[in-house]
Amino acid sequence: MFENAKKICSQKDYGNGSTIYFCDLNIIYPLKRAVLNIIAEGECEVYVGGDKADGFYADNTGYISYDITSLVAESDFLYISVKDNGKEYKNCITAEINLEFSGGLLGKVVSDESWKCTKGTIGTPQICTMDCQLWNMCADSVRVI
Repeated sequence: MFENAKKICSQKDYGNGSTIYFCDLNIIYPLKRAVLNIIAEGECEVYVGGDKADGFYADNTGYISYDITSLVAESDFLYISVKDNGKEYKNCITAEINLEFSGGLLGKVVSDESWKCTKGTIGTPQICTMDCQLWNMCADSVRVI
């Protein structure tokens, strides 16, 4: 598990509050199943598009596996909001999304340098409705630990 996934953190210290990580899943084939595995250093919430993944919660260095298939079917833009944990490497995550497509084709999206981040507030749904391209342009790069 977490093969090729990298631990990522924000390049900036956003102070108290949350770091919002996001990536575009680029789903192009009919999806059968999508499962998110994550280790979050801080309290976190997960959104796909504008929809919160109900029941998803990790506190401090908790590992969680969550089926996000129904959410990915509607939108393929993933947001992970991580609240400040007060540690040296604040709000870091390691994430892996395992994708299974119709016909048996498998895919994987992992946390790496391609992800972006910005300051935000945990539980703020408007972050999930912003235009993906605009957000991508004004967001910060992540740092790999």
